[in-house]
Amino acid sequence: MTCKLIRKLRCLFLGETQMGMGKIAAVGFPDFWQTAHDKFPDAFTAIREMISVQQELFQKPLTEPLHKVIRHIAKMTLNSLGALTTLVLNGYGNDAMKIARGMFEGCVNACYLQKYPSEIDNFLDYHWIRQYRWLKYLETTNPSALTARAAEVNVIKSEFAKVESRFKDKAGRLRGSWSSKSIGARARDVGMGDHYETFYSWASSMHHVDIGALTAQADSKDVDVAPSLEWLNIALITGHMAALRCLGAFNEVASLGMDKEIQVAMDDFQTAWK
Repeated sequence: MTCKLIRKLRCLFLGETQMGMGKIAAVGFPDFWQTAHDKFPDAFTAIREMISVQQELFQKPLTEPLHKVIRHIAKMTLNSLGALTTLVLNGYGNDAMKIARGMFEGCVNACYLQKYPSEIDNFLDYHWIRQYRWLKYLETTNPSALTARAAEVNVIKSEFAKVESRFKDKAGRLRGSWSSKSIGARARDVGMGDHYETFYSWASSMHHVDIGALTAQADSKDVDVAPSLEWLNIALITGHMAALRCLGAFNEVASLGMDKEIQVAMDDFQTAWK
């Protein structure tokens, strides 16, 4: 019996679909795509037209660590924009807000490093704080794993000792972030304070599923479920803005000469969201 025949029988008796024999509808709400798109047609067009800009920017050669870090953040943020638009098209506004929250944080970090390039060492060296915490966890849960990786353990301990003092708070405890400023303080410093107090507060509640999430995602009867138009606009405009600002920060800090293209994308953003 051939593989092709087996697939046909599985499709017939088990209700499975296969490539070329039918539309897979196991995930998402394809019938909702047009509805979501028609709510923000100019935004989807502007986001699609950003692709050529980002592709050209990301191909530029770089040497400076600061430039490479901001490019990494920008790439991750633009990748998340693809995930965000997928959720928006399928009416998952609440979950799109969670993706947009991460994009907002990436944007704040990129813009903060752009404004304070000397902070790049703290951003990079916080890696050793995370690695040291991982060691301490393994010491109590799986010490034999450390024995097998003695050389790596020694490197982590050595690098941690070099940077430890830079990441202690006033009480002598290791802080939970690479920056001595909170995400809120960094957001305000780069002109995104209003977004922190509004969007970020709502999205954080959704992410942590606290009482704010319940009240934000529920009407008088039950939780709002997909496909829905709720929260799509806030998630999409925030993600769009975060992606654009990351591209702008990358272009400016690395002097990549694409100011005109970035400005066109910014103008398209303004037109899309009026």
